[in-house]
Amino acid sequence: MGGGGGVGLEKISTRGYRPVSPMAAFPGGIMRTGYPTDLTESEWALVQPFVPPPTGAGAPRTVNFRSVLNSILYLNRTGCQWRMLPNDLGTPWQTVYAYFATWKRNGTWTRLNAALAAQVRVAEGRPDPTPSATCIDSQSVKGTECTENPGYDGGKKIQGRKRHILTDTLGLLLVVVVTAANVDDGAAAATVLGRLDPGVYSRVRAVFADQKYHNHAFEAWLSGHRPGVRLEISSRPPGATTFQPLRVRWVVERTFAWIGRCRRNSKDYERTESSSEAMVQVSSIRLMLRRLNKCA
Repeated sequence: MGGGGGVGLEKISTRGYRPVSPMAAFPGGIMRTGYPTDLTESEWALVQPFVPPPTGAGAPRTVNFRSVLNSILYLNRTGCQWRMLPNDLGTPWQTVYAYFATWKRNGTWTRLNAALAAQVRVAEGRPDPTPSATCIDSQSVKGTECTENPGYDGGKKIQGRKRHILTDTLGLLLVVVVTAANVDDGAAAATVLGRLDPGVYSRVRAVFADQKYHNHAFEAWLSGHRPGVRLEISSRPPGATTFQPLRVRWVVERTFAWIGRCRRNSKDYERTESSSEAMVQVSSIRLMLRRLNKCA
């Protein structure tokens, strides 16, 4: 660069190409004031009671759980790898992943999702925190090279996994079950309804579904395990050739769209099915926290 009439390195500063300090682009040297996924004070107040308390064993806890949750929400929304979590979130990625996995195993994500769904229903004027009607559906998504036990959905031509979800009529997530993509919807439906605690959700009287759930084995399971629950099959009007929203059941399709806004759910990037379920629950939790924040 120094010869042949070119511009030498020593001349760059005289041409206006001066090195810029990483801090110079930020007034006062402040790198960031927060990511859009960070919890607000009111959202943290809703979540904090569900953070497991210290066990009393070992060294005193020094981890900032709000930072851990902010990191998980950032990863869920942006779709980055665990190792790519920004350092300025405040907690090493190894610690963040460890708590994500621990809360998956001990049911923290499930309990938090259920509690927030009840609060959203009350905040939006529903007479009871638990629903009397639910909607069920599935979504096939591509897997990756790390996906354990993938399957092939011949109808959708997808190699990967299938997300089976149960929602209320507001579209709030109640249950998520992740299976291989080749698992039939009607065959998985009993597992999905089986995870709905009949003691907590005793008001449920109807399950809205499409023709894929017109399954004799599933109907027999309902008769034996949920005798007070009826299956309502919604189908397109005779002769319809274009998309038409189906009565009540369209809300579950909207929930899949909500979940799909989080890039971590654009494919199934998780190694295990339980981690996939937890990621869907995290997306649901983020959605409901925002709704509660607006209601407040």
